[in-house]
Amino acid sequence: MNCTLRTAVLGAVVSLVPVATAQVGASSSEEVGPAVPVGPSARIVAPAQGNGSYLGLGQLRGAQLPLDPSTGEDGHLGVAHLAGWFFVSGRGTGGPTPPGAASIYQFDGAGNLIATFPQTGSGGSAWGHRDLASDEASLKLWGGEEGGYFAEYDFDPNAGPTGTLAFNTAKTIAGVGLIRALARDPATGTFYTADFGSPIREFDPVTGTVVRTLPNPGLGISGFAWDDFNGTLWSFSQDNSTGTVHDRVEFNEIDPANGLLLGPTFQGITSAAVGMFNLASGCDIYEDPAFPASLTIVGVHQASPDHLARYDLDVVTGTPAFPYCTAKSGLVCGTPDMTASGFSSVSSSSGFVIAAGPARPSKQGVLIYTDSGPAATPFNNGLLCISPPVKRATQIFSGGTPGQCDGVFATDLNAFTAGLIGGNPAPFLSVPGTVVWAQYWGRDTFATGNFLSQGISFTIGP
Repeated sequence: MNCTLRTAVLGAVVSLVPVATAQVGASSSEEVGPAVPVGPSARIVAPAQGNGSYLGLGQLRGAQLPLDPSTGEDGHLGVAHLAGWFFVSGRGTGGPTPPGAASIYQFDGAGNLIATFPQTGSGGSAWGHRDLASDEASLKLWGGEEGGYFAEYDFDPNAGPTGTLAFNTAKTIAGVGLIRALARDPATGTFYTADFGSPIREFDPVTGTVVRTLPNPGLGISGFAWDDFNGTLWSFSQDNSTGTVHDRVEFNEIDPANGLLLGPTFQGITSAAVGMFNLASGCDIYEDPAFPASLTIVGVHQASPDHLARYDLDVVTGTPAFPYCTAKSGLVCGTPDMTASGFSSVSSSSGFVIAAGPARPSKQGVLIYTDSGPAATPFNNGLLCISPPVKRATQIFSGGTPGQCDGVFATDLNAFTAGLIGGNPAPFLSVPGTVVWAQYWGRDTFATGNFLSQGISFTIGP
């Protein structure tokens, strides 16, 4: 999905240049990043869009999840979402601890502490892993800290009731310095890191070397997250300080090709307490099943207490279609199957084909659809899998070879929505975030009646 298709962010982006080096704040549990001059805010949270299936860029998703009460920890740092869990790195229970005594905490989605695992650190950091990154496919977790130290862990979700995290290996990455922010590009396997106002560095974990250095876009970067769908970086930073108090934390989208701000940005929540530090730390992006067809970004906020906050990032193109209901049996060519290839997108004029077959050749059919929900209503010795009101796409023919069962009903819904293949598309097909339920209805024989596939559901993408 091209970044220009995201929810529009109102106002121009102000470039903020760090003017001070990192320092330790008034609280020993927090590490204060570069201070930057206070300026008028141009970062405005975009309004909610769509039909309510997502909230709008930067809107909170659920309650904040306090970390301190259950861990006894006074310095939570990195976060990664892996296999349905939040993994949070901490400097060591109860305050400064000898190097190597830091922990990785496993939390569920309600903020309950599930398990605690030891960090395998560099031996040169009293803070431990500053940020975490993960890979769902390989069930890997990574953490970085001082001196370019880079640790890899394996998560086994089948070990015990909640899984087990085990140290695998570690490496020193030459030339990166402190790995404060950390994110992984799954397409290349390389990682991105930055330390407050330092340049952004991309490194290869296999060779242990920096492969590219990019300019910092004027941010005090504390955390990185990778957007799988756009192929972009998101940073979590602490900016606009007044004296010793950081009054703003914010998220910004960064182009990993050149280190420049792309535009989408929003301010994170902050504490209203006078003199309270509002510090950014690690962050991560993941897909939350409670919010289909969208991405969530989570950040560790260092305040009192430290907590996780989850924000709506965007509706994404790439939501898979899910079959449901039951196709009609007893048809001449057997029970049909419903499939979809590509992804729904209101900005594309092709590329999302919904099909059903096998069908008798050269038979009339039509894709019927609704935004009213699924159903399983008896109909013509089969099931009507969608709720009224029922809409129809353009009437089509199954094609195929006479006398064979190689006919297929197929409709490119993106082309239909764009008005390129006739018919009268329902307005909701042009609203990103709308959940649609669809089914094929066609001809079979006089004896068997209508062709009825199972249903399929999907979410309209940008």
